Amino acid sequence: MIVDIAQVERALSPLVGLPLCGSSRAADLQMFDFGGTRTRVRQFGPRKGETAEVHDFSLHVQCGWRVRGPAGIVVGATDLRYRSGDDPYGDDNDWDYQLTGASRRDQRIAAWLRGAPFEVLRVHADEVGGCVIELAGRFTLDVFPEHSLDGEYSEHWRLLRPDSHCVVSGRGIDD
Repeated sequence: MIVDIAQVERALSPLVGLPLCGSSRAADLQMFDFGGTRTRVRQFGPRKGETAEVHDFSLHVQCGWRVRGPAGIVVGATDLRYRSGDDPYGDDNDWDYQLTGASRRDQRIAAWLRGAPFEVLRVHADEVGGCVIELAGRFTLDVFPEHSLDGEYSEHWRLLRPDSHCVVSGRGIDD
């Protein structure tokens, strides 16, 4: 799959000038939040009809990603496989990565975000749907698709915008 680099960069361009101000995860999907918050009524799920605070933009990443900084890799997707604390290789018999804060990813991203917000300076895309989001403080968020699937469940990432989504998958970009 080859995507239009300019189209991906246009989709991400509203992030420029906004702060990356938070991150959370659901299973292995990492969400990066940008901009201010607004109130929204939930449209789906068990809490349909309830109001919720959401960020102006949220990047939901299901492929490889990492945050780089002046001293190297700060945190990456694969850190989810390691436990938090001093011994990331500890006994796995009593460890559940799904518990909030249990993984090295949770621990490292929380520590890094204590220095937030990080303003988005520039965005770049590549022809296979990857992107680099340059942040203040000489940090970058690198998103890199790492599989060749092109079916219904081949999503790499999506950007949730106030009134729409931009989805990059093995099928291309749906903007």
